[in-house]
Amino acid sequence: MIFFRRVLITGTTSGLGKGFLDYYTRTGAKVVCVNRRDDPDLARLYPNAQFEKLDITNSVAVKGLLQRLESSGNAPDLFILSAGINRPDNLSGLDYDTYDEVMRTNLGGVMVFVGAINSLGLKGRTIVGMSSTSNIVANPAHIAYHLSKWAVKRSFNMLAQNDPHNRYKTVVLGPVRTNIMARYPQPEGLQRRLFELMAVQTPQTVEACAKFFSGRRSVLNYPMWVYLFYFFIKTAIVVLPGIYGGTRKKSN
Repeated sequence: MIFFRRVLITGTTSGLGKGFLDYYTRTGAKVVCVNRRDDPDLARLYPNAQFEKLDITNSVAVKGLLQRLESSGNAPDLFILSAGINRPDNLSGLDYDTYDEVMRTNLGGVMVFVGAINSLGLKGRTIVGMSSTSNIVANPAHIAYHLSKWAVKRSFNMLAQNDPHNRYKTVVLGPVRTNIMARYPQPEGLQRRLFELMAVQTPQTVEACAKFFSGRRSVLNYPMWVYLFYFFIKTAIVVLPGIYGGTRKKSN
Protein backbone atom coordinates (compact mmCIF):
# COMPACT_ATOMS: atom_id res chain seq x y z
CA MET A 1 0.00 0.00 0.00
CA ILE A 2 1.18 3.52 -0.83
CA PHE A 3 0.68 6.49 1.49
CA PHE A 4 0.36 9.76 -0.39
CA ARG A 5 1.84 12.85 1.27
CA ARG A 6 1.05 15.34 -1.50
CA VAL A 7 -2.18 15.18 -3.49
CA LEU A 8 -3.51 17.33 -6.33
CA ILE A 9 -7.26 17.17 -7.02
CA THR A 10 -9.16 18.89 -9.81
CA GLY A 11 -12.79 19.87 -9.39
CA THR A 12 -13.06 20.07 -5.59
CA THR A 13 -15.93 22.55 -5.38
CA SER A 14 -18.51 19.77 -5.69
CA GLY A 15 -19.08 16.08 -6.33
CA LEU A 16 -16.45 13.43 -5.78
CA GLY A 17 -13.66 15.99 -5.97
CA LYS A 18 -14.96 17.57 -2.79
CA GLY A 19 -15.19 14.12 -1.20
CA PHE A 20 -11.55 13.43 -2.07
CA LEU A 21 -10.54 16.80 -0.62
CA ASP A 22 -12.22 15.95 2.66
CA TYR A 23 -10.68 12.48 2.79
CA TYR A 24 -7.08 13.42 2.05
CA THR A 25 -7.01 16.45 4.34
CA ARG A 26 -8.09 14.11 7.14
CA THR A 27 -5.18 11.77 6.35
CA GLY A 28 -2.74 14.65 6.86
CA ALA A 29 -1.73 14.94 3.22
CA LYS A 30 -0.84 18.29 1.69
CA VAL A 31 -3.69 18.88 -0.77
CA VAL A 32 -3.67 21.21 -3.77
CA CYS A 33 -7.13 21.95 -5.16
CA VAL A 34 -7.48 23.10 -8.78
CA ASN A 35 -10.82 24.67 -9.75
CA ARG A 36 -12.26 26.95 -12.39
CA ARG A 37 -13.79 29.24 -9.77
CA ASP A 38 -13.08 30.47 -6.27
CA ASP A 39 -15.08 29.11 -3.33
CA PRO A 40 -14.36 31.18 -0.19
CA ASP A 41 -16.52 28.92 1.97
CA LEU A 42 -14.52 25.85 0.90
CA ALA A 43 -11.24 27.64 1.59
CA ARG A 44 -12.43 28.51 5.10
CA LEU A 45 -13.56 24.93 5.70
CA TYR A 46 -10.18 23.52 4.63
CA PRO A 47 -7.60 26.13 5.73
CA ASN A 48 -4.67 23.74 5.31
CA ALA A 49 -5.42 23.02 1.64
CA GLN A 50 -3.94 25.09 -1.18
CA PHE A 51 -6.52 26.42 -3.65
CA GLU A 52 -5.57 27.30 -7.22
CA LYS A 53 -7.97 28.92 -9.68
CA LEU A 54 -7.18 28.05 -13.28
CA ASP A 55 -8.56 26.55 -16.47
CA ILE A 56 -7.46 22.91 -16.59
CA THR A 57 -7.51 23.03 -20.39
CA ASN A 58 -4.86 25.78 -20.38
CA SER A 59 -1.59 23.88 -20.83
CA VAL A 60 0.58 26.92 -20.01
CA ALA A 61 -1.23 27.56 -16.73
CA VAL A 62 -1.19 23.89 -15.71
CA LYS A 63 2.51 23.47 -16.49
CA GLY A 64 3.28 26.69 -14.62
CA LEU A 65 1.46 25.41 -11.53
CA LEU A 66 3.33 22.10 -11.56
CA GLN A 67 6.64 23.90 -12.02
CA ARG A 68 5.91 26.06 -8.97
CA LEU A 69 4.98 23.02 -6.90
CA GLU A 70 8.08 21.14 -8.01
CA SER A 71 10.44 24.04 -7.30
CA SER A 72 9.02 24.35 -3.77
CA GLY A 73 9.44 20.62 -3.14
CA ASN A 74 5.68 20.01 -3.20
CA ALA A 75 5.18 18.19 -6.50
CA PRO A 76 2.19 15.85 -5.95
CA ASP A 77 2.60 12.12 -5.49
CA LEU A 78 -1.04 11.57 -6.47
CA PHE A 79 -3.05 13.37 -9.15
CA ILE A 80 -6.82 12.85 -8.98
CA LEU A 81 -8.18 14.35 -12.21
CA SER A 82 -11.84 14.39 -11.25
CA ALA A 83 -13.04 17.68 -12.79
CA GLY A 84 -15.76 17.15 -15.35
CA ILE A 85 -18.98 18.54 -16.74
CA ASN A 86 -22.08 17.10 -18.33
CA ARG A 87 -24.30 18.96 -20.77
CA PRO A 88 -27.34 17.51 -22.53
CA ASP A 89 -26.88 17.01 -26.26
CA ASN A 90 -28.35 14.69 -28.87
CA LEU A 91 -28.33 14.18 -32.62
CA SER A 92 -31.54 16.14 -33.20
CA GLY A 93 -30.24 19.22 -31.42
CA LEU A 94 -26.49 18.83 -31.40
CA ASP A 95 -24.74 22.04 -30.40
CA TYR A 96 -21.06 21.84 -31.28
CA ASP A 97 -20.09 24.50 -28.71
CA THR A 98 -21.62 22.36 -25.97
CA TYR A 99 -20.01 19.24 -27.37
CA ASP A 100 -16.62 20.97 -27.55
CA GLU A 101 -16.85 22.33 -23.99
CA VAL A 102 -17.56 18.88 -22.54
CA MET A 103 -14.81 17.16 -24.55
CA ARG A 104 -12.20 19.84 -23.78
CA THR A 105 -12.94 19.67 -20.05
CA ASN A 106 -13.50 15.95 -19.47
CA LEU A 107 -10.80 14.64 -21.80
CA GLY A 108 -8.64 17.62 -22.73
CA GLY A 109 -8.21 18.76 -19.12
CA VAL A 110 -7.01 15.29 -18.13
CA MET A 111 -4.53 15.04 -20.99
CA VAL A 112 -3.17 18.53 -20.31
CA PHE A 113 -2.11 17.36 -16.84
CA VAL A 114 -0.67 14.13 -18.23
CA GLY A 115 1.34 16.11 -20.77
CA ALA A 116 2.63 18.56 -18.15
CA ILE A 117 3.66 15.76 -15.79
CA ASN A 118 5.67 14.07 -18.52
CA SER A 119 7.18 17.24 -19.99
CA LEU A 120 8.51 18.15 -16.53
CA GLY A 121 9.99 14.66 -16.14
CA LEU A 122 8.00 13.81 -13.01
CA LYS A 123 8.33 10.11 -12.23
CA GLY A 124 6.86 7.70 -9.74
CA ARG A 125 3.51 9.51 -9.71
CA THR A 126 0.05 8.00 -9.48
CA ILE A 127 -2.31 9.61 -12.00
CA VAL A 128 -6.03 8.91 -11.80
CA GLY A 129 -8.55 9.42 -14.61
CA MET A 130 -12.26 9.27 -13.86
CA SER A 131 -14.42 7.33 -16.31
CA SER A 132 -17.99 6.10 -15.81
CA THR A 133 -20.50 3.46 -16.82
CA SER A 134 -21.39 5.74 -19.73
CA ASN A 135 -18.20 4.33 -21.24
CA ILE A 136 -20.11 1.02 -21.33
CA VAL A 137 -23.80 1.98 -21.53
CA ALA A 138 -24.21 4.83 -24.03
CA ASN A 139 -26.72 7.59 -23.32
CA PRO A 140 -27.83 9.12 -26.66
CA ALA A 141 -28.94 12.29 -24.86
CA HIS A 142 -25.39 12.93 -23.61
CA ILE A 143 -23.16 12.23 -26.59
CA ALA A 144 -20.12 14.29 -25.58
CA TYR A 145 -20.13 13.04 -21.99
CA HIS A 146 -20.30 9.43 -23.14
CA LEU A 147 -17.47 9.88 -25.66
CA SER A 148 -15.26 11.80 -23.22
CA LYS A 149 -15.53 9.12 -20.54
CA TRP A 150 -14.90 6.35 -23.07
CA ALA A 151 -11.84 8.26 -24.30
CA VAL A 152 -10.44 8.72 -20.78
CA LYS A 153 -10.63 4.97 -20.23
CA ARG A 154 -8.95 4.15 -23.54
CA SER A 155 -6.29 6.86 -23.15
CA PHE A 156 -5.27 5.60 -19.73
CA ASN A 157 -5.08 2.05 -21.03
CA MET A 158 -2.55 3.21 -23.62
CA LEU A 159 -0.64 5.42 -21.15
CA ALA A 160 -0.33 2.55 -18.67
CA GLN A 161 1.21 0.39 -21.40
CA ASN A 162 3.64 2.99 -22.71
CA ASP A 163 4.86 5.02 -19.71
CA PRO A 164 6.96 2.89 -17.34
CA HIS A 165 7.73 5.84 -15.05
CA ASN A 166 4.25 6.59 -13.67
CA ARG A 167 1.19 4.65 -12.54
CA TYR A 168 -2.01 5.31 -14.51
CA LYS A 169 -5.26 4.30 -12.84
CA THR A 170 -8.81 4.51 -14.12
CA VAL A 171 -11.96 4.61 -11.99
CA VAL A 172 -15.03 3.47 -13.92
CA LEU A 173 -17.90 4.62 -11.75
CA GLY A 174 -21.50 3.58 -11.58
CA PRO A 175 -24.10 6.03 -10.22
CA VAL A 176 -22.90 7.95 -7.15
CA ARG A 177 -24.99 10.23 -4.94
CA THR A 178 -23.17 13.56 -4.96
CA ASN A 179 -24.24 17.14 -4.38
CA ILE A 180 -24.21 17.78 -8.14
CA MET A 181 -26.86 15.20 -9.05
CA ALA A 182 -29.54 17.89 -8.96
CA ARG A 183 -27.49 20.19 -11.19
CA TYR A 184 -27.14 17.89 -14.20
CA PRO A 185 -30.01 16.28 -16.13
CA GLN A 186 -30.86 12.78 -14.95
CA PRO A 187 -32.32 9.89 -17.00
CA GLU A 188 -36.06 9.38 -17.09
CA GLY A 189 -38.40 6.44 -16.65
CA LEU A 190 -37.01 2.99 -15.85
CA GLN A 191 -33.41 4.16 -16.28
CA ARG A 192 -33.93 6.83 -13.62
CA ARG A 193 -35.46 4.36 -11.16
CA LEU A 194 -32.56 1.95 -11.70
CA PHE A 195 -30.11 4.83 -11.25
CA GLU A 196 -31.67 5.76 -7.91
CA LEU A 197 -31.76 2.12 -6.80
CA MET A 198 -28.10 1.43 -7.64
CA ALA A 199 -26.57 4.76 -6.55
CA VAL A 200 -23.93 4.59 -3.81
CA GLN A 201 -23.05 7.30 -1.29
CA THR A 202 -20.09 9.64 -1.81
CA PRO A 203 -18.14 8.72 1.39
CA GLN A 204 -18.42 5.01 0.58
CA THR A 205 -17.17 5.65 -2.96
CA VAL A 206 -14.27 7.84 -1.81
CA GLU A 207 -13.10 5.17 0.66
CA ALA A 208 -13.15 2.49 -2.04
CA CYS A 209 -11.30 4.74 -4.51
CA ALA A 210 -8.65 5.75 -1.97
CA LYS A 211 -7.89 2.11 -1.26
CA PHE A 212 -7.64 1.49 -5.00
CA PHE A 213 -5.26 4.45 -5.48
CA SER A 214 -2.87 2.94 -2.96
CA GLY A 215 -3.02 -0.56 -4.41
CA ARG A 216 -1.62 -2.28 -7.49
CA ARG A 217 -4.65 -2.60 -9.76
CA SER A 218 -4.94 -0.25 -12.71
CA VAL A 219 -8.73 -0.23 -13.13
CA LEU A 220 -11.52 -0.01 -10.56
CA ASN A 221 -15.08 -0.83 -11.64
CA TYR A 222 -17.20 0.48 -8.77
CA PRO A 223 -19.50 -0.78 -7.48
CA MET A 224 -18.84 -4.15 -9.09
CA TRP A 225 -22.41 -5.38 -8.78
CA VAL A 226 -23.53 -2.57 -11.08
CA TYR A 227 -21.32 -4.02 -13.81
CA LEU A 228 -22.64 -7.50 -13.21
CA PHE A 229 -26.14 -6.07 -13.58
CA TYR A 230 -25.27 -4.34 -16.86
CA PHE A 231 -23.60 -7.52 -18.10
CA PHE A 232 -26.75 -9.50 -17.33
CA ILE A 233 -28.98 -6.97 -19.11
CA LYS A 234 -26.68 -6.82 -22.14
CA THR A 235 -26.60 -10.61 -22.31
CA ALA A 236 -30.38 -10.82 -22.06
CA ILE A 237 -31.00 -8.13 -24.69
CA VAL A 238 -28.18 -8.71 -27.19
CA VAL A 239 -26.55 -12.12 -26.87
CA LEU A 240 -29.46 -14.43 -26.10
CA PRO A 241 -31.73 -13.17 -28.90
CA GLY A 242 -28.82 -13.64 -31.32
CA ILE A 243 -28.31 -17.23 -30.19
CA TYR A 244 -32.03 -17.92 -30.25
CA GLY A 245 -32.38 -16.38 -33.70
CA GLY A 246 -29.48 -18.43 -35.04
CA THR A 247 -30.97 -21.60 -33.62
CA ARG A 248 -34.30 -20.90 -35.29
CA LYS A 249 -32.64 -20.32 -38.66
CA LYS A 250 -30.83 -23.66 -38.44
CA SER A 251 -34.03 -25.48 -37.51
CA ASN A 252 -35.84 -23.93 -40.48
